Amino acid sequence: MRALDIKLFRDLWHVRGQVIAIACVLGAGIATYVMSAATLDSLLTTQASLYRQYRFPEFFVGLKRAPASVRDRVAALPGVQVVEDRVIAPANIELPSYAMPVSGSIISLPEHAGALNLLHVHAGRLPEPGRDNEAVVSDGFAKAHKLIPDFPLNITINGKKKVFRIVGVVSTPEVIYQLAPGSIVPDFKSYCILWMQREPLEAAYNMTGAFNELVGTLTPGTQVEDVAAAIDAILRPYGGQGVFGRETQISHRYLSEEFKQLGVMATVFPVIFLSVAAFLLNVVVGRLMATQRGQIAILKAFGYSTASVVWHFLKFTAVIAALGLALGIAGGHWLGSGMAQLYKDVYRFPYLEFSLRPGVLLVSALVSIVAAGVGTVVSVMRSAAESPAVAMQPAPPGTYNISLMERLGARWFAQPTRMILRNIERRPMKSLMSIGGVAMSTGILVLGGFWGDAVDYMVFAQLRRAQLEDISVTFVGPVSNRALYSLASLPGVSYVEPTRSVAARLRFEQNSYRTAITGIEPEGRLRRLLNDKLQPVEVPPEGILLTDHLGKMLGVKPGDTLTVELLEGSRAVRQVPVAALVSEYIGVAGYMHRDSLNRVLREGDSLSGAFLQADMSYAPEIYRRLKAMPAVAGTGARAQALESFYETIAKQMLTFAFFNVILASTIAIGVVYNTVRIALSERSRELASLRVLGYTRGEVAYILLGELAVLVFLAIPAGLLFGRWLAGVMAQMSQTELFRVPVVVDPSTYALAALVVAVSTVVSAAAVGRKVSHLDLVEVLKARE
Repeated sequence: MRALDIKLFRDLWHVRGQVIAIACVLGAGIATYVMSAATLDSLLTTQASLYRQYRFPEFFVGLKRAPASVRDRVAALPGVQVVEDRVIAPANIELPSYAMPVSGSIISLPEHAGALNLLHVHAGRLPEPGRDNEAVVSDGFAKAHKLIPDFPLNITINGKKKVFRIVGVVSTPEVIYQLAPGSIVPDFKSYCILWMQREPLEAAYNMTGAFNELVGTLTPGTQVEDVAAAIDAILRPYGGQGVFGRETQISHRYLSEEFKQLGVMATVFPVIFLSVAAFLLNVVVGRLMATQRGQIAILKAFGYSTASVVWHFLKFTAVIAALGLALGIAGGHWLGSGMAQLYKDVYRFPYLEFSLRPGVLLVSALVSIVAAGVGTVVSVMRSAAESPAVAMQPAPPGTYNISLMERLGARWFAQPTRMILRNIERRPMKSLMSIGGVAMSTGILVLGGFWGDAVDYMVFAQLRRAQLEDISVTFVGPVSNRALYSLASLPGVSYVEPTRSVAARLRFEQNSYRTAITGIEPEGRLRRLLNDKLQPVEVPPEGILLTDHLGKMLGVKPGDTLTVELLEGSRAVRQVPVAALVSEYIGVAGYMHRDSLNRVLREGDSLSGAFLQADMSYAPEIYRRLKAMPAVAGTGARAQALESFYETIAKQMLTFAFFNVILASTIAIGVVYNTVRIALSERSRELASLRVLGYTRGEVAYILLGELAVLVFLAIPAGLLFGRWLAGVMAQMSQTELFRVPVVVDPSTYALAALVVAVSTVVSAAAVGRKVSHLDLVEVLKARE
């Protein structure tokens, strides 16, 4: 081996602790990027593959009832490629082992080749033609209740109960994100999707020879907007509810919002982590190279060129960068595959194509090489520019005057303490770099823990302050207010609050959005609207209230007039003023006074659901009676919604946050260790000189570690503020239709971040403190200065 290569491996072994620590810092940053990018790529690739393989439609339209011949009229329109009509019927399902009522939808299976919305069979088989008692069930519901093929289910369709045999467990891209009507989070226990042959479903739902939903695909280059008006004109006489594209379909929209939020996290988090890791690596490597000043001079004196010396030390840092890169890619791949499996389970994907693109590896390699190389080149070139005779001598001491701290009273301290304060003040750039490095590592620790605080606050605001009902009830369709008496008579129910919900398209200038308008009681006790300070907002007798995010999407403010196109009943179009904006962290919607909404609908005093306040010890009896009410389409419990939220949305966010806390902790520990270890390398000659002058080991250790303690003490508050700022940036960039992340950081998160840094400091100080006892005093005595 060449002499410089032998020296390279000897130097690496000599500073192996620092090499490992620096590699871990870089590896943690790269792992964050690899984990996020690989997970997002895998999800998008799998989604596209599923849509293609199972023929997910490009447009959808619901209606009341239309004869089969209407489908041919839609199919003949220019731009329409494939059209498929089907029947969808609401149903109530009985499970003896589950006390709560279970609602669902039954979808007719296609009857011809080349059909859309194909099913992936996980277990069993599809229903056979001519069998009117066979059905297949969505895999999320089957898993939640441990159902297997040949399981009997009592299903009520159109008021008629019948026993069906579940012959298969299936999934489809149409219901990847399975939401019950009016829900904001999936509930696999209380809501079910089933499929059966069309003929028996038509007979059970009085739809023989007719359909109530149309789906289709378009010719290449055609947009939904190009054919929507023509399709609406054909279906309006049959109660058409308006054509909407794939981007508005509930499962795809929620999935896209999840991926959009993951995309932000896959961009912002890695940028933050990699920026911090690159900065810290640059500083650490630069300071490490500065300690090699004497070796650089000796190499120059032996005739090595500046280019050879720079290349030698570039190889030194290249080994560190390569080790960090390997750790980052391996760790990121492992964490990414775990995250991908989590998403697969949550979204019930039949498969997931996990992949790591070469582009991700290339970016990781470039970041590690640039971060390590810049610090190396700058430091080595600075030392190589000096003549060997000068560089082999210790750096000339600075010209010091009485420091500011001494003028402010530091001279009354003991000499070791004064030395600490002098060194910090007289080397401000080095001190600021050390403070900045520790502060950044503290900040990303705060950022990692911020997500858990945000989730808890979202739950508190949405499910503990705004939604106070114990049980919610949804009816099959609008009913008169007499239904409230039936609900109020249930055992244990102390208060009933009506609600009315209608699908609508909201328009303002060039912006539009399809959502639901909910009519609520002005002085309701169970469903309240809140502002950004979680204070109740009064529901005015006229006008509409929008969630603040929906208002931003539409570009409206209080006082503007909104065009409301109702998608039910007469499909009336109304001009409604925007009364106020309210704050909600989950979903987007519009709200009105229930009487005002009924006047807009011209339906009289009707309701489509109700909220119940009840003694939950009576829950089994309440649910039993609700199951027997034909008009009840579904029920929900706030406790169940809370559980579902933590099992789906919160689980993803908290898992991602947990991984980032681990990676952030790795960076923090690596930064603190390197800070104290390099400080020892830089000051070893000085500290050994103090030992020769009579200072004890304890005093020398106090001078070194005391300076570190002061720097960390100054860095922690700055890091907490930096972390709060990062949380605000992340929350702002993570806003989606599905949820908005509030900027809330709990004191416990600050405390944990400070504790991790403090413990890292203590452990690093203990590791380095032992080296102080082994300072080379003989080498110091030989020095001519």
